[in-house]
Amino acid sequence: DAERGFSFMRDGPLDMRMDPTRGQSAAEWLQTAEEDDIAWVIKTFGEERFGKRIARAIVERNRIQPMTRTKELAAVIA
Repeated sequence: DAERGFSFMRDGPLDMRMDPTRGQSAAEWLQTAEEDDIAWVIKTFGEERFGKRIARAIVERNRIQPMTRTKELAAVIA
């Protein structure tokens, strides 16, 4: 569902919440989370062995300009 941020093939808001009225969006969490926490989530739930490298790229990108769209996150990961 691209409108809720669950697609990397179609652009949408970087939300990723099952209920968009509750909690933080993915964009908000990625802007405030520590690099180690992002890496843990990527490794644990994404089963990605390069989680630390991806987390570092996400944090560096957010320092320049906070991400709000799924295409932006996909570009950082690619």
